[in-house]
Amino acid sequence: MENKEKKVGLAFPIILLIVLIGLVVGGYFAINSKKTTEVASATKTASIATVNGFAITKAVYDAQVANALTSYQAQGIIATTTEQLAIIKKQVLDNLISNQLLDAAVASSGTKVSADEINTQIQTIQKQAGGAEGFKVALAKNNLTEESLRENVTKQLGVQKFLLANIDSKSITVSDTEVEQFYADYNKQQKAAGQKTISTLKELSADIKLQITSNKQQVLANAYVESLRSKANIVINK
Repeated sequence: MENKEKKVGLAFPIILLIVLIGLVVGGYFAINSKKTTEVASATKTASIATVNGFAITKAVYDAQVANALTSYQAQGIIATTTEQLAIIKKQVLDNLISNQLLDAAVASSGTKVSADEINTQIQTIQKQAGGAEGFKVALAKNNLTEESLRENVTKQLGVQKFLLANIDSKSITVSDTEVEQFYADYNKQQKAAGQKTISTLKELSADIKLQITSNKQQVLANAYVESLRSKANIVINK
């Protein structure tokens, strides 16, 4: 039986910036229901880093590293060397620091997310999970309740809205040349994967343009987070 062509994936713009390693159904299942940071009244031995006086606990860090390793294993990627583990651990810590900086910035800005926005995203997640039953399975697999997932959605939509308000998305343009190059790379990848029937450039053009736009938004968002980091007091406990 011939495999179906894998369509151009359109990730939720910006949101992917702040989800932790191990994305499932748009990333909302990747953050567990517990807060990823705590006030830095904890001792240094209990924290891996502090961000503007807030502690990222070692327990949270260790749990997210474990989640990352599990996620990679599910994709057939097994980190076996010291160097590979070091890269994953650094990525997890960087994500936790970025999350804390964004959480604080969103709170300071007073950014709000409406109930309708949250409900719409929950419905999208349910659909992506394969309906009501698939949704229940995904929740159980990730040790989440619908309530805790809703908290994650609220948090991430708030960050998305905040970032979109603080980056210059209007400056983003996508040329025909960029779309054509993206399609050429995609076409080559599909053929290498053994696909015999591949959608045409005309069929995929709109999706590709959205993906390139999302990628450029991601670059701007990364730069904005870096600006937050440059002004922050970050202490990593060795």
